[in-house]
Amino acid sequence: MARKKVRKIFALGAAAAAARITGKKVSIGVVGFGYIGSCIGAVLASRGFRTVGVDTNKKLVRSINDGNPVIHEPGLKELVRASRKSGMLTATTDYRALRDVDIIIITVGTPLGERFAADLSHITAAASSVSAELRPGHLVIMKSTMLPGTTEGIAKSILERSGLKAGRDFGLAASPERLSEGT
Repeated sequence: MARKKVRKIFALGAAAAAARITGKKVSIGVVGFGYIGSCIGAVLASRGFRTVGVDTNKKLVRSINDGNPVIHEPGLKELVRASRKSGMLTATTDYRALRDVDIIIITVGTPLGERFAADLSHITAAASSVSAELRPGHLVIMKSTMLPGTTEGIAKSILERSGLKAGRDFGLAASPERLSEGT
């Protein structure tokens, strides 16, 4: 999608953005294509949204592109294969693929560290990588298991290193995941 078109998507206002989403005229990037990301990405692609999964794990990316996800979830393999065949789903290790999507969903893990504290290093790394590709009009959705305030207190400041301002140049939302990774 042309950058000019991307910039206009959310600048048109909430009603127009909702209409574009409902009409499946948006493309979606899912950062972190593990359990949550690959399931969300495959479902979105199967519903008619052009979806690209971005992950640093080359084996995981290759498995998705081969139609054989390494994640075990009932029905996932069939969704991935059908979405790959239709051309609606791709996976890559290249964050530059996010430049031409409209919505970016960050679904990286937050494993429990010492004293059961959430390890936010994956969130900070993903937000930093997304920041480098952030464009006006993007909508970034944080969908990870995280503490209240992580989106506003950590992710927002990292994303704004792009020189863009949340709420003015790009949208930022949180849809927290309710999983305890590894348990």
